[in-house]
Amino acid sequence: MSCSCAVFKACHCRMHSFRRAMSEGGPMTNNKNLLSALLASLLLLCSSMSFATTQSLGYDFAQNKLGRNLFNGEIKISDGIKVIYGDDNRVDYYQVQDSNWLRKIDSTVVLIQSSKLTEFDSNHYRAESKPFSEWLSPMCETERFGNQPVAGFCSGSLVAPDIIMTAGHCIRSDLSAKNTSYVFDFHLSSENADATLIKKENVYRGVSLITSFVANNGADYALIRLERPVTNREPLALNRAERTRANDKVVVIGHPTGLPVKYSPEAKVRGHRSGYFVASLDTYGGNSGSAVLNQATGLVEGILVRGETDFEWANGCRRSKVCQEDECRGEDVTQISEVIPHLDSAVNL
Repeated sequence: MSCSCAVFKACHCRMHSFRRAMSEGGPMTNNKNLLSALLASLLLLCSSMSFATTQSLGYDFAQNKLGRNLFNGEIKISDGIKVIYGDDNRVDYYQVQDSNWLRKIDSTVVLIQSSKLTEFDSNHYRAESKPFSEWLSPMCETERFGNQPVAGFCSGSLVAPDIIMTAGHCIRSDLSAKNTSYVFDFHLSSENADATLIKKENVYRGVSLITSFVANNGADYALIRLERPVTNREPLALNRAERTRANDKVVVIGHPTGLPVKYSPEAKVRGHRSGYFVASLDTYGGNSGSAVLNQATGLVEGILVRGETDFEWANGCRRSKVCQEDECRGEDVTQISEVIPHLDSAVNL
């Protein structure tokens, strides 16, 4: 599916017209059930737009007003990416028992607009957020994580002491790299923990964009240099040998819809394309830029960048789209081999 930027904006303009009509009253409100149905149809239409288009509009938050409106709730839509395949395998940080995987999770970040972080005390920031249930409103009662905070817009990982790797559509410009905070430990250490209270030592600013590349049907990646080296975490190890094979199991670590970090194993590689591979990963918008790792070796195989539409409308509310393991389009993952030459050049400067 594809859609021009003009059509995308027109769609949301029409949505606002319906919302305004319903709130202000008048002839159009004589049949609010009909208006509600029309609004729901528009939501689905907007949600089904191509991932590449909506990501480029919605995720360069530091530069893009529409992206900011998405977070602020002025426009409440799916960003047209990701879905659940088979069982929902996403788990929170406190539920992961394997210490090796916990260390890898500790080396991942959520991308947050720096303006969304305010000083709480001398040692902490408070991240501006809203509950997932409000972000997705109206959300079906069957949805998970409804009370958890949505704060980020993309995911990333540490691949060198002072370099973060993410998707190219998340950070497109040097200014955007500098206006973004790269935050470690945005997770739940217990079921009722406050993830939005963030230690200042876990917040890093970007100083330069090393590289950013986006091909709508190909590779999609970015590397950002941080203001200071990260000294208490290990960069993730990359697969520098042969690529994954069909049916290999992979894991994704990231921030679906900007939630606290989720660990999601047991996905399978479906096949390879030019510059990327396709897998049955349980992911959403906000997972863009997430590291995808080989479940057997723990090595990074790629970066999550595109996928199936994530939400659908049912019985007057929005719910996650669910596909069987071999159904739907699958999720696109940039091959790590596309990034390695740029990373090696940056490290050797």
